[in-house]
Formats: sequence, C-alpha cells, structure tokens
Amino acid sequence: MVAGVIGDIKDAVVITVVLGYLQERRAERSLEALRRVLVPTARVRRDGTEQVVEAHTLVPGDMVLLEAGDRVPADGRLTVAESVEVAEAALTGESQPVARSVTAVDAGGDTAVPLAERTTMLFMNTALIRGRAEMIVTATGMRTELGRIAEALRTEAEPASPLQVQLDSLGRRLALLSGIAVVAYALTALIGGESLPDIAL
Repeated sequence: MVAGVIGDIKDAVVITVVLGYLQERRAERSLEALRRVLVPTARVRRDGTEQVVEAHTLVPGDMVLLEAGDRVPADGRLTVAESVEVAEAALTGESQPVARSVTAVDAGGDTAVPLAERTTMLFMNTALIRGRAEMIVTATGMRTELGRIAEALRTEAEPASPLQVQLDSLGRRLALLSGIAVVAYALTALIGGESLPDIAL
C-alpha cells in the first residue's frame, strides 16, 4: 500500500500478487491436502458388512470395530472386549492404560459412576493400547464426554494470567515507543531535506 501511494506501482504489484496471493493460494492448497490425509476414519459393521467410513459420519447405534493402535472415534458401549486396555490420559488424566470389559459396573443405587470407572465404555479420542473391541456408538461430536469438556472450555471466560497481563502492558509500551521513534525519525528526515517517498519507505 505504501509503495502504491508513493507511486512505485511495479513494486506494489509484485509484492501484492506474487508474494501475497500466490503464496496464500499455495498454503491453502497444502492445508487442504493435509486435511484430506488426516480425515479420521472408523471401521464399522453396517447391514452385516464391514466398511471404513469417515468418523464424522458415525451415528448412535453404529457398530464400531477396534484393534490395538486404533483411536476411538466416538463414545460407545462395549459389546465385545478381548484383553482391552485403553489410554485415557487425554480425558481422565490417568497415565497408565486401563482395562475395559463388557461386565457392567454396580453404581450402588442412584450414585452416578465416575467417568474413570465406567469400564464398559470407550470414549472419543482415547486409544486402544492392546486387545480387540466392538462397541455400539452412544454419542458423537459435541455430545461425547470430550465434546462436553470442549464446550465448557469454550463457553467459560478464562481470566488473563499474570504473564498475559504483563505481556499486554509490555506490548502497549513497545507500540508507544515505536510510534514515538517513527515520528521522531520522520521529523528529523524532513528537516534534513529527505523526500517524502524515501521517508515513507
């Protein structure tokens, strides 16, 4: 913009078109290719046949088939669990893999079973460390336990940390000092007889 205002049209065009638009398009294409590669999938049994589908197409009631190394694509209740151990650190903070089975947990009346003790359930974004499992999807997307956590984090306003407050203050001071330095340089250069285009650049 500055180059265009002072009459240096060639530089303005080169900077805007070549270095701006083309680089942005290249970055967008690379990002889109990466997104296609990283689309999470799930192995499901639908109408009696096994197929691989994109994880976001799962619905409650789908039968998902999992093996060691697979990431769980949704919340679900186990129907088959052969020596299943799951890494749940991202959800519960438990650093060690935990065993899962099809044996129901006795909640003891009306008491809700804590998340970490729901041994018949698998939760989205956890990973099978060993074993083989089949589960019926009970929740997807923002209705999963992980989705609820994400929603709570998104809606609750987090207060700024002391470091953020100090960095904001430092940023304002630096901006003020930079502005003063630029104005001082421009005035000195004008007094010294430099042309306005040179000062602007």
